[in-house]
Amino acid sequence: MDLRPNEAKEVAEVVFNNKSKLRELNKEVHPKVVRKIIEIIKTRNEEYIVVDIPIPVREFMNICDYMFLVVAEEETRINRALKRGNLSKEQIIARIKSQMTNEEYVRYADKIIVNEGSVEDIDIELSEFNNKKIGFYAGCFDPFTNGHLNILKKACTYYDKVILGMGVNEIKTPRVKDKIKMANLIRDVLKENDIKNVEVVTYDNLTVAKAIEVGATELIRGIRSNDEYKREEVLRTYNKSSTKLKEYLKINKQKAIIPCGLPTRFFYPTKGLEDISSTMVMEKYIKRENISNLVPRNILTNIEELCYNQQL
Repeated sequence: MDLRPNEAKEVAEVVFNNKSKLRELNKEVHPKVVRKIIEIIKTRNEEYIVVDIPIPVREFMNICDYMFLVVAEEETRINRALKRGNLSKEQIIARIKSQMTNEEYVRYADKIIVNEGSVEDIDIELSEFNNKKIGFYAGCFDPFTNGHLNILKKACTYYDKVILGMGVNEIKTPRVKDKIKMANLIRDVLKENDIKNVEVVTYDNLTVAKAIEVGATELIRGIRSNDEYKREEVLRTYNKSSTKLKEYLKINKQKAIIPCGLPTRFFYPTKGLEDISSTMVMEKYIKRENISNLVPRNILTNIEELCYNQQL
């Protein structure tokens, strides 16, 4: 149903002051708008397509590579709307109040664009985001195995840079005596394999927080089985949505684009390496079985000094 400008204004006056009426209108209008936009998207062949949507819609979430949330202080939003001259301050506030809060929107977003500066500021940040992919490969690496190395090599062909983060799993009993020494040995493994776009860091805080701190755009996970995939899917959802907007604003207060949680990309090991895990290596090591085909050479040479010789 097409509305004349004065009729549209009357409808807006009603629905933006009555949440139940707004829900009724959205229920009627949104499915039709979604179908039409998706039809248009399917006919286009551009490298990038940007869809401007006012509320999170599952159909878009399933087809979009990234969901951006554009935020600004309420006062900024009001002043900008007033300059357009179409609405009174009271009408603008009513529309803002009818919308979801930033904290609600943030659950659906991959990135947050803080729109408090100039258009040029946003252009610079978008350009940096578009041009550089940084993966964060987290784990205890206790010890670092040929399975880890295989996933790392695959990730390096996809990302401009990979950051390998050695973290702490509070649920597990520590198997490595010296995390710093293990990190240095991993750096040696990288040199021996001529892998140049990887940085090794250690950390003690949450993985997603560290990844955001170092500028990662995605988390990397290696998947060895279907059961592991199911577990990682739960973790992927958590990492994408668990951190609140205000925490990112603290970490990235000088940046226009703020990661909101992080998407996760899965990599599968090469056939023959899918059964290798740090636990398996340590079980064989404790039993004094041969592990030379399971870990890099310098890890094998130093494993007695690196790891606790204890039952798992």
